[in-house]
Amino acid sequence: MFEPAGRESAWTFAPHELRVPAGTAVKFVNMGKEFHTVTSSDTGRPFDVGLDSGKSATVTFATVGVFAYHCGVHPQMTGVVRVCGGACT
Repeated sequence: MFEPAGRESAWTFAPHELRVPAGTAVKFVNMGKEFHTVTSSDTGRPFDVGLDSGKSATVTFATVGVFAYHCGVHPQMTGVVRVCGGACT
């Protein structure tokens, strides 16, 4: 998570897009000063974790697809995990 000082509208997840093979465990780390969430944008919210500053959480992406997510506290913060069936290019 990236929090440019004095520019909350520019806060984001970094990298914005991640490409991983199916079965990969992705570790989300809150390196900012504020509380954030990593919340699935999909119906049913298959993942929704809260992260205090300095904390991390891991989400495993078992199936191929595109998984958008956002911060439930700061909706301008969005990201995407693209899960590939084989090697990602």
